[in-house]
Amino acid sequence: MTPGKIHIHEDDWGMRSLHPLMALAHYRTDLDKAAQHAVDHAAPGGTGWTDVHVIANAPEEQAQFATLTPEAFGAALAFLPRVMQFNATASAGFEKHDEWGYYNSEALCFGHDADFYLICTHDAGVIREIFFELSSPDEVRLGFFREALSRLNAIEPLCLVDYWTDTVLDAADEEALDAYCRLLSE
Repeated sequence: MTPGKIHIHEDDWGMRSLHPLMALAHYRTDLDKAAQHAVDHAAPGGTGWTDVHVIANAPEEQAQFATLTPEAFGAALAFLPRVMQFNATASAGFEKHDEWGYYNSEALCFGHDADFYLICTHDAGVIREIFFELSSPDEVRLGFFREALSRLNAIEPLCLVDYWTDTVLDAADEEALDAYCRLLSE
């Protein structure tokens, strides 16, 4: 990847996210529904599914970040490299412009590459979503990730949601976070 630019496949967009802690029960319920959906819609040959589970957004009163602003997000993560260009597209978007793709040339994104980043989308000074990726983590990236979570969680209590690993946890729960980081390291 070019320094300062991350390009991911749209299937990966939003699978790992951070939310206000009050949304934890909502996402735990949605993850349970997603797991059941996977069982109910497993493809006959065993590879893939016959239907897609759409992640349910938390109710607005649970989804709103109360104290974590875009400015605070940027300040908390300033110890990581800033990534200005962030794209999420279908496969065709890697070769040419994807009309349904997400292209942001002024992204509020911090990290190293498509395997390690944290990004927030925001509008009018309000964070709408925080997504992250931590694929193939080594000890250094795990340390950076934990530091990022600690700094963000100090501003506003957060829950971590990972649809790839069926994980929902309170970001302040060190024991659960240890188990999650071990899981990612396997």
